[in-house]
Amino acid sequence: MPSPDPTRQRALAHLETFVRRLLPGALARIAAWKGQPRGWLSPWRDDLRQELAVDCLSNAELIVGLEQRERHRRWLRLIERALRRLRGDGLRRADVDPDALTRSAAPPTEPRLPLADIANLHNGRINLGATRRRLGRSRQWLQRRVDETVRALGWDHADEAFWTRRAAEALVGLAADQLVAAGQVDSVRPLATPDLARRTQRLRRMARQFPVRSSTWPTRRALAPWKRRQLAPAPGPRAVLARAVELAPDHAAAWLWTFEAHAAAGDHAAAARALRQARRCPDLERGAQALARARLCELRGRLGAGLLLLRRARRRWPFDAALLKAFARLLPSSAPR
Repeated sequence: MPSPDPTRQRALAHLETFVRRLLPGALARIAAWKGQPRGWLSPWRDDLRQELAVDCLSNAELIVGLEQRERHRRWLRLIERALRRLRGDGLRRADVDPDALTRSAAPPTEPRLPLADIANLHNGRINLGATRRRLGRSRQWLQRRVDETVRALGWDHADEAFWTRRAAEALVGLAADQLVAAGQVDSVRPLATPDLARRTQRLRRMARQFPVRSSTWPTRRALAPWKRRQLAPAPGPRAVLARAVELAPDHAAAWLWTFEAHAAAGDHAAAARALRQARRCPDLERGAQALARARLCELRGRLGAGLLLLRRARRRWPFDAALLKAFARLLPSSAPR
């Protein structure tokens, strides 16, 4: 039995290290860039490993002679090309119901979306302009058919809703840091040191990752200022929070920070409206609600009424952490010893 080729063995050893240490992270980054869940590309992992193994066996001397960084770059390029081919083949496999790809609620006379006429970009996304020209249809018609195809394949928008919520939370975080950095918030809770650069970078990453689809248009519009190559000055806190509450109208923190932003701007009527919206949110903490109501009383020149409201809230919820901290700061003599 002939002995194995040592060069090929070294190349395959390099491959095992790459597959074990780097391939999972590379697939996760590709999935995040596409706006998909982390395990979206897992079914193709063995196929990708086989593609790289063929490269090792066919070009063993070249693989061994490359520096580690260049070898990894070569394999990452091969992964991208292989994924485009594998995903394209996967859509045309016989075990996929072709009618499921074009099923919709439209009348039967409506033409279906022929997969053979879909034009793709180099990154695997649909080229809507080229596909529309091939089919002789409007952009709106094509976008509807794409959305129907996505729904027919079982996409329930759970991941889209998850990332929309994260986008809203990122916007709230930026606005909160803007208010704290400007010294416009007086909180009974300790606030983190503002990091506007980190908040901005997170929003820029999220703005680039949302897929272009009609259902993602509200989120992409909200994140549009952070998608431009030349980043303009960020909108002010109230404008940022207006985008956040559009994306997540049931997010109490977004409305509470909107309340703070309006209070800092001296717009007491808008602050009261924001507080009413916050009280409709299921995730509003009762201590935070009591503090905001007391703050609104103070803004209206009724400090005594605000303190009375806090005392009543403390009797109802004696162990609420937010209320305990508020009393420790505002009324030290009444704080528990």
